[in-house]
Amino acid sequence: MLTATVLIVGAGPVGMWLALELRRAAIDVLVIDTKTSRDDRDRVSKALTVSAGTLDTFHSRGLAPALLERSIRVPRAHFGGLPTTLELNGDVLGVAHPYNLAIPQSRTEAILLAACEKAGVRFAWGLRFARLVQSSRRDVVATAEVVSRTSDADHDPTSSNKAVSITAHWLVGCDGTHSAVRNAVGVPFEGLPHLVTGILADVILTEDPSDGGAPMTIRQGAMGSCIAVKIDGELHRVVGLSKTNRHKPASEELALDEVKDHLRDVFGSDLGAHSPAWMSRFGSACRVAASFRSGRVLLAGDAAHQFFPAGGQGLNLGIQDATNLAWKLVAACREEEEEKAGNSRPEVVDHLLDSYDRERRSADRDVVDKRAGADVPPHGHRASRDGGAQRRCRISELPRDEQALGQADDGLRRTASALSRRQQRVRRPRARGSQADASPCGSEGRRAVRSHRA
Repeated sequence: MLTATVLIVGAGPVGMWLALELRRAAIDVLVIDTKTSRDDRDRVSKALTVSAGTLDTFHSRGLAPALLERSIRVPRAHFGGLPTTLELNGDVLGVAHPYNLAIPQSRTEAILLAACEKAGVRFAWGLRFARLVQSSRRDVVATAEVVSRTSDADHDPTSSNKAVSITAHWLVGCDGTHSAVRNAVGVPFEGLPHLVTGILADVILTEDPSDGGAPMTIRQGAMGSCIAVKIDGELHRVVGLSKTNRHKPASEELALDEVKDHLRDVFGSDLGAHSPAWMSRFGSACRVAASFRSGRVLLAGDAAHQFFPAGGQGLNLGIQDATNLAWKLVAACREEEEEKAGNSRPEVVDHLLDSYDRERRSADRDVVDKRAGADVPPHGHRASRDGGAQRRCRISELPRDEQALGQADDGLRRTASALSRRQQRVRRPRARGSQADASPCGSEGRRAVRSHRA
């Protein structure tokens, strides 16, 4: 049997960032993951964007230099795929690093993993979460199945059926959009299904899509739109939406020929695309969990929300989830230690963790609203949640004349500024382990701590 104060399911960026924040306050953390070893990690890019606000958050823990060394700075951002991009102004957005980073998720994970291991975070590789029981007011008992290597299974066909019991005071599901933890506690995943699908490919482009070396290029053609972001050398992330293929199932395999056809439709050339490192289709579903807390079980990252994969919203919002949750879990753990001395105030713990649920679900739903309107130019009208969502992903149908885009520019700047202030504002840490040690902490959480200290 394994034990921990906090059990985290999922060793992705969100799970590791949460573990790192908890370890800074000397909380005993165990992270489990289905990968069979620390080296059995995805080498593909997946999430590519670390936003300016998230970079500031990483900077507060000394991780920014490693990220900057292994990434490309993108000083402009798009909104809804409009060709008119926005300069990331640090004064307007309230960030110290006025640029996003183009960095493959595998590199971000490697940096976080090294930091976690240095901080003493425990990992149990090769375990797949199966079920849980909230056995008492103080414990969660989780059962995980051993994931065997192929070679192990060849010698022992029953090895994959072995189970491990893990007892923890708190369990956090950071295990992705198909979260087994979320399903185990029966939390609905509410929102809209895929309305359209797009294509995503990390490929070598022998021709510069920007005609000038810019790290990000956005083009629209008669049959669709395309965003090309430089990853490393000639390796680019190509994201496309096509009128002809936008209703293909997300599960359908993507071929290089389709990527090249789309590049020809938009750029007039396939840009010499070859040697794909990764190709996939993506859907437009937007969902938010009905609750981010169920007793001693909490959800963060993609387990709590799913967004249209543009601008790295899923990863960056997940980091903000973990930052908000970390200090509250630290406070909850310390409060329960005081219970032994008869000084416990359980209502403070409940209020703190309930505030995580309210604050982060509100923030995530706000992004859903803004994403819903991101694919039509804001000509003075505000998209409703349902109506805007029906128009989501119609990037290929946006007007292409400069006058219309210019009229939209002020609205785009206001929306981008609001998104940044709401999602990415960072407070500098003060005392280690205090409620100011992570941000954005949220007003409800701060009030609860002040009340507790009084």
